[in-house]
Amino acid sequence: MKSLDLALRILGSFESVGEPRRVTDVAREFGVSKATTYRVLATLERHGYVVQDQTTEAYRLGARLRRLGRVVANIFDLTLEAEPYLRSLRDSTGDTVHLATLEDGEAVYIAKQEALQPVQVASKVGARCPAHAVATGKVLLAHRSPQQRERHIGGGLPRFTDLTRVTPEAIEEDSDRVRGQGYAVNRGEWRREVRGVAAPVRDDSGVVIAAIGVCAPAVRMTEERLDELIPIVVDVAARLSSHLGAPRDLANLTLATTSGPRPASIADEAVSRTKHLGGPR
Repeated sequence: MKSLDLALRILGSFESVGEPRRVTDVAREFGVSKATTYRVLATLERHGYVVQDQTTEAYRLGARLRRLGRVVANIFDLTLEAEPYLRSLRDSTGDTVHLATLEDGEAVYIAKQEALQPVQVASKVGARCPAHAVATGKVLLAHRSPQQRERHIGGGLPRFTDLTRVTPEAIEEDSDRVRGQGYAVNRGEWRREVRGVAAPVRDDSGVVIAAIGVCAPAVRMTEERLDELIPIVVDVAARLSSHLGAPRDLANLTLATTSGPRPASIADEAVSRTKHLGGPR
């Protein structure tokens, strides 16, 4: 198993270096002999995972990995990959958790974990919300280009409450803030009685492909509670991003000290006789 571990670590090192590697450099990095390094690379080459340049004698990643990458792309399902992280976030907060993507200027919920509270926010998978007025949507808008946001604003945005931000200047200001701080907050901009916080989910290229968020009735989501939830939501989004292969410097990993979903702190069981409030975050 030690040889398998070394082989996988050597293979993984090509990702961080991003260029062909010589036996001497690899051996030095992993603290093993050149003979051992050569045997590992020769085995990887035999199976098509690396290829040696006959002129420079350096190794580069092989076509086998490209073929495997296509297989992964064909079977990849973001909702399945995200499910344990959504459940972990729901269990640690007790509140409703959504995974959302952006479509035609709206946040679309593609996955959800029901709250464990007797009073919760009503929502469903497939529901669409105005992106400029909900936390997940704000995250997604913030990571689009200025031109895309300008097209979204178009002839104007609807105002839902007295807190809704609708002017182009306000949207750009909010987007700058969200990108800078790594999360977005909704304090009742779509429904006064609902608040939430969300953070970006990135893929292996570092692109924001979704947002993960928590929402709850405003009476429970106080300013103090929002402050408590922000690092928790950012942490889980970072863990999911890391799981998807996001570059460490782009995944908000400063709050993520270990890999994988956090252990559940609240029992994973349904709540009976749930009372619903109208509208998600």
